[in-house]
Amino acid sequence: MTTTEDIRFVGDGVSLAGTLHRPAGQGPHPAIVMLQGSGPADRDSDGYFPPIRDTFLGAGLAVLSWDKPGIGGSGGDWRERTLRDRAHEAVDALAWLR
Repeated sequence: MTTTEDIRFVGDGVSLAGTLHRPAGQGPHPAIVMLQGSGPADRDSDGYFPPIRDTFLGAGLAVLSWDKPGIGGSGGDWRERTLRDRAHEAVDALAWLR
């Protein structure tokens, strides 16, 4: 049975809210982060992520995703973020996972 944990971390100076999904079995598990494309998107990327996430979980991978800045529980404003800022968020998410 998979487990989920609502989490918070600071990504490029912005407080971000997300969810860590863990596969069945005792960890630690290898993990990935999922990043949304353009536009306002929550941690499920408006429904696109769940089937992809389920495939990763079935393969024994943990999955972390978060609300874009200014969406859901995250601070900031995604419209004011550059691609470099988003890349820094991803690096900070990986650091949080470690």
